[in-house]
Amino acid sequence: MVLTQMELPAEGLVRQLISTYLTNINVIFPLFNPQQLTQTVDRWYNNPMQRSRTSWAVINVVMAIAQYCSLGQFGFRHADSSVGSVPDCLNKAQSALTEILMGDVELANLQVVLGLVIIFQGTSDIRPAVFLISTALRLCQVLGIHRSDSDFYSNANPREALQWRRVFWIAYILDRDIAMRIRQAPIQQDTDINIELPPKKPDKDAAGFVSTPGMYRNNFNVFRAHVELSRIQGYVYDANFSVRSQQLSPGERAANCQAIRLLLKDWKSRIPATLRAEALSRTQNYLPCIPRFLCMLYGTVVTCLGQLCQVNSMDFHWIDKLRHYGRSITTSIGEPCLPPPQPQGWNALVNECREFMPLFISIEDKGPAFIW
Repeated sequence: MVLTQMELPAEGLVRQLISTYLTNINVIFPLFNPQQLTQTVDRWYNNPMQRSRTSWAVINVVMAIAQYCSLGQFGFRHADSSVGSVPDCLNKAQSALTEILMGDVELANLQVVLGLVIIFQGTSDIRPAVFLISTALRLCQVLGIHRSDSDFYSNANPREALQWRRVFWIAYILDRDIAMRIRQAPIQQDTDINIELPPKKPDKDAAGFVSTPGMYRNNFNVFRAHVELSRIQGYVYDANFSVRSQQLSPGERAANCQAIRLLLKDWKSRIPATLRAEALSRTQNYLPCIPRFLCMLYGTVVTCLGQLCQVNSMDFHWIDKLRHYGRSITTSIGEPCLPPPQPQGWNALVNECREFMPLFISIEDKGPAFIW
């Protein structure tokens, strides 16, 4: 492909979208190193003869994420029509996929694939995200970035190793989210990971950390919390949908589900009070991206509890029982009418939903990722 076909909008517009992405998205979901991403844009405009398909794809996928996550609209077009809509940017990034995947495995290649997954997982058709996350995780495994003892880390400098670990954990998170949505086993198994989790205390760039307001101000790593919650999502699959779980007795399955509810309760207990659902629905002290991001995490908790109960609006047997109970109350006078038995964990699910809904309602411009 000739260079004139790899077009980008005016430099000022691109830098505006890159800044939006770094400020509102990458700060808590650190797919890119901000300095390296900025250097990619610098090289593109300052050294035209050194442009590559990979860097062109990186810039396009970042522009797509910036627009999509800012307003949560897949078809959103920037006020300046020269920028292109989210699908326009995605199509350009996708056009470079074959070359990217068939070439040497570089960090930027993996970031492009994961950037595409971030957007596709929020659309009505989950299939592209399923295929792409499978590819991304196989690339991670080939490189060995899920294992601290791999040759890869022994040859990488500390800054490179840090970013590779972050990229792996993002792939891990996306894998668990997609697996929960399609009720299939995650691709990456916990037993084959031994790299360290994102830190509890801020490192050099404090990526993933949120500074909580108030008298007892501290820094909390929501990125680490996201990884920990993703690990619990895998436990939910193991307890309810795996082949092994179907071979257990009802008592054993109930005990496993209750253990996971306790893990979720413990996970929530470690979230600072100012970052919990009830507080976020009332405060305006954070960037808009933070309540949105945490709202999606709390929505994941609700989904986990709902799957542990194995009762939802699509369970017609359960719905029929509720309808029968409702009709019995209205038609019977003075006669005892017993409600259908509650599934284990029902009260925990109801309480979680009640805490979650004010935050959910307070989030404007919800995209498909909130609703699936």
